[in-house]
Amino acid sequence: MSNPIIYQVGGILLFLFFCVLTFFFTKTWRATHVIFAFLTFAACMVFLAMAAMSAKTNLTWRERAKLGDEAFEKELKRNHELTVGSFDAEGVRPDTAPSLRGALAREMLDRGRVWRGCSIQTAADQQLNITLNTLGAGEDPATATPNQIEQDMVLYGFQENTDGNIRLFLGEFRATAVTDQTVTLAPTDARLLSAVQVAAVRAGGGWTLHEVLSADSHLAFSVDPRRVHRLTNTEGEKLFGDMDEEALRQIISQAYAAVGFPQDTIHPMQQKRIRDMLRDGTQAIINDPNNQDPVELIYTKVEFIKEYKELDVDTNEPQDALTSDYFDSLGRAVVDRLQRGDENPLSFAVGDVGVFHKEKADELINAGICNAIEPIFVRQTHDLNYELRALLLDAIRLLADIEDLKRVTKEIGRSNAQLTIRKAVREREQGELQADLLQFTNERDLATATANKLTVHRDKLLAQLSALYRSNAILAQQLAVRQKAIADDIKRREAAATAANN
Repeated sequence: MSNPIIYQVGGILLFLFFCVLTFFFTKTWRATHVIFAFLTFAACMVFLAMAAMSAKTNLTWRERAKLGDEAFEKELKRNHELTVGSFDAEGVRPDTAPSLRGALAREMLDRGRVWRGCSIQTAADQQLNITLNTLGAGEDPATATPNQIEQDMVLYGFQENTDGNIRLFLGEFRATAVTDQTVTLAPTDARLLSAVQVAAVRAGGGWTLHEVLSADSHLAFSVDPRRVHRLTNTEGEKLFGDMDEEALRQIISQAYAAVGFPQDTIHPMQQKRIRDMLRDGTQAIINDPNNQDPVELIYTKVEFIKEYKELDVDTNEPQDALTSDYFDSLGRAVVDRLQRGDENPLSFAVGDVGVFHKEKADELINAGICNAIEPIFVRQTHDLNYELRALLLDAIRLLADIEDLKRVTKEIGRSNAQLTIRKAVREREQGELQADLLQFTNERDLATATANKLTVHRDKLLAQLSALYRSNAILAQQLAVRQKAIADDIKRREAAATAANN
């Protein structure tokens, strides 16, 4: 019935039927009846044409509306794929506009601006001041975009390989002179550069300049770092995908070799980093006391058995200008570009699978909200900017300690010189004292010998005096006897004389 010829033939037959009827009715109708009948028929034809055009227009627009609805449904589905995305049969979700915008924002936030392929315009001088040309290879200076480097901007320099990849970290530099196509750099503190870095700066070659040091990531060494897959409740699932072990070992070996370690020798720290990166996002070791993972690196994969709507992943606390952390101590996003921007907390439905730190997972499990599936080992990421700043501060402290040690050593040397002089004086005094002691000893021995002789002589004199004393005592007794005898004789003679005179 959609063939237009049928309707055209029907219209012609109706017109002929109307004409025949009008011819027969003219015998009894008046002229006005015939005229109005003809006008009525003409009006019907006009309205019939308008109805036909309206029906055709309606049909056309219905078809267009159907096509538009189908296209709209396709666009809605495409918009859903681009904005939200859906997991395929393998549990992999393709890139979406928000994920790409987030990845770009995160990349710009983590990496900052980068100037690759910089060539040396003026070689480094004694103070390691060097001028670089920021134009890329084959770039026209007349049409090149200005480098937009500002005066006194702090930049991080890297030495490039012949293939343009980064080989060695050269240190932290400050832009002392800037043009649209060149920049003159000076080390922020040349004392903090190692001998390897100084030799690399003087050697020349290509440079790469970074505005900030790139942040570490769990997906940095993944085979597919942008792959987003749905977590399942099965054990043994790799949280961050498969790691490219060969590329990982090659990159880390080259990094260690660039600073002087032999490539055929595996440093223990190098082996530990490789092992942690390969195990990142896999099942944690909790039952081996000799090789147990630290508690702070253990997460738990859980399955929700109740709906949970109380997880807030953004912080409303004001940002501290003195810190550069992207997340607070509870893991909530601090930087605006990393926040969800939704006032409603993050919610989980029954059957959803998530990974939480062990403390939070234990809290949810004890509350009966979810069940534990398996423990997950998540390696500690490194904030290279913070660690470099800490190393620089440690180096500055070590340099200050070295200066203190040099000053103390100089003072000790001066004190040792004074002690040497004093020691010589004391040694000379000691020699003089030893000579005096020897002379004193000789004199003492001589005095002792003389004293001994005098003692012997005294003893002899005492013996002689004792003999004289005894002999004197005997003589005194004899003298007393003689005196008494003489006195008695005198008295007798006096008595005899007196008697004779009488």
